[in-house]
Amino acid sequence: MDFNFSQDQEALRDLARKIFTDHSTLTIGPSSEVVIDQFVYDPAANSGKMAVSLGKGVMRFVGGELSHKGNVSITTPTATVGIRGGIVMLRVAATETAIINLFGSSEITATNCDTKAQRCKVSILRPGFGTTVSSSNGEPAAPFLVPSDQIATLTVQLQSSPQQNGGSTNPPTDSNTQANGTGQSNSKLVAHNTQPQAPQGGGTTPPDTTNKDLNAGPGSFSTTTTVGDITRQQQIASAAEPTNFPDGLTTVGDLRTVTAPRVFTYSQNNVPILYNNGGPATQVGSYNFDMTINLGAPANRSLAVNFTNVNVNGAAWPLAPVNNFAIGTTLPAPDFQFGPFGPANPGLTGITISTLCTTGVNCAFGYSLTNAGGRLAAFANHNAIFYSDTITPPPIPAPGTPGTASGSGTTPRVTH
Repeated sequence: MDFNFSQDQEALRDLARKIFTDHSTLTIGPSSEVVIDQFVYDPAANSGKMAVSLGKGVMRFVGGELSHKGNVSITTPTATVGIRGGIVMLRVAATETAIINLFGSSEITATNCDTKAQRCKVSILRPGFGTTVSSSNGEPAAPFLVPSDQIATLTVQLQSSPQQNGGSTNPPTDSNTQANGTGQSNSKLVAHNTQPQAPQGGGTTPPDTTNKDLNAGPGSFSTTTTVGDITRQQQIASAAEPTNFPDGLTTVGDLRTVTAPRVFTYSQNNVPILYNNGGPATQVGSYNFDMTINLGAPANRSLAVNFTNVNVNGAAWPLAPVNNFAIGTTLPAPDFQFGPFGPANPGLTGITISTLCTTGVNCAFGYSLTNAGGRLAAFANHNAIFYSDTITPPPIPAPGTPGTASGSGTTPRVTH
C-alpha cells in the first residue's frame, strides 16, 4: 500500500489517515511518501507485525495492539524506529530523519552505522523527547527535550482545514471514528515516569533534559524548515552550547564556549578493581566516581572530581588493604583556575592525582572528558591504579602491569 502525496495532487495534498484493524493509526502530511511494507494481525491471538517505510515528509503513528507488544517498526532512509505502546511523530527530508516520542517508548537505530566504532542506537523513554539521524552511517543524536510549541507547529502539518477531506470519498465523522475505537488503545493508558537507562555496549543513552530548539528560530517546523536545520541546532539552547565539536578529548577551552548556566554531572558506582599478577585478572575491590562541571559565566566556571568508597582488600591482593579511601580535586572558579590551567592555558585534556593511600600502597587516579557525536564533554573517562610504594621512580605503572591493581570506566553526561 503506497501513499504518495505530491504537490500537484490537489485532492490529496493535505492529509491522509489510515486506521488498521488493531486500532493503529497513521496520519500523513502533504508531499509525504509512505509504504505499508507489512501488516499482519490475528485478533484472536492478539499477535502480528507491522512495518512501515517513510521516504519523505511528515507522519504521526498512534499505536494499537501490535505496538503494545513492540511489533511495530518504521523505516526511513537513515534510521529504523521500533515502537512500543506509543505515539511517535517523524519528519524526513533528504537523508535526515527527526523523531519525537510522544507516548510510550521508541528505539532508534541508524541504518549503516558502524557498531564497533559508533553509538548506533538510542532509546527514548520519556514523552516529549526527540532525536535526529543526519545520515545513514552517522550516529543518532542523544535524546533531547523538544519544546511543546515546536511539537504543536509540526502537528499543524498533519491537520486539514475545516473544508478539506484529504481526498476521501467518505470523510470520517465523529460517530464512525468513535465506532472504530480510534485512539482508545492509548488514551486509556497511564503514563509512567520511566527513568532513562545508562549506555550498555553502545546501546541506550540517557537524554539531555535541557529543553532544546529543533531548529534555528521562529517558524520551527514550518514548510520551509529542513531537517538539516533541526540537526544543526538540536543541541543549542539560547546559543549556550555550540555543536559539531570534533570527536576526541575535551579541553578547558572547549568548556569555556558555554556561556549560559549549565551543570554537567557524571557518576558511576562500584567500578571493579582487578589485580594482575601475570595470570588471569582477579577482582579485589571497587570504587565510585563522581564529577560535576559548572558552566556559564567565567566567574562561576568550575570542575570537581571525587573518587570515593575506594576499597582494595580482596584475597588476591598482596599488599596492605585500602579501606573506604576517598580523594578529590577541583578546578575552582573563576574560570577553572588550577595551577597552570588558567585562561592562558586552555589545553587541559586530563588530570592524574597520585598519593600514598595506605601504608606501603601508592594510588593514582585519572580522569578526562571526551567529545562525541558533536556533543561537548559527552563522556567522562576515569581510572585508578594501586601499586607498591617500592615501585619508584615515576612514571606510574600502566594499568594491567603485573603486581598492580587497576580499574577504569566511562560514564555519559547528564545536563541540568
